[in-house]
Amino acid sequence: YRQYAIDCGVSPVSIHEDYRVVNWRNEKQSQRALENALTKIWCSDELWVMGSNITERMREEIEFCNEFNITVRYISNKQFKCGLNPEN
Repeated sequence: YRQYAIDCGVSPVSIHEDYRVVNWRNEKQSQRALENALTKIWCSDELWVMGSNITERMREEIEFCNEFNITVRYISNKQFKCGLNPEN
């Protein structure tokens, strides 16, 4: 997904890379991870939702964007696999 974004001419911030090291059973750790993700989104121009599987955490990120008028782009699996720029 990162390479796809780079190929589309943007500089990606991969929030979910950070999520790999979180112990989601630890409430304090999971809350900090979400806060860090929302901070990164706040500093971004857009949120790209890749694929059709939207997790609960992704829903929270999307709701955050909607609340603060941050553009959310949905990138389908077909767009991704074909390398189609979301602008097209």
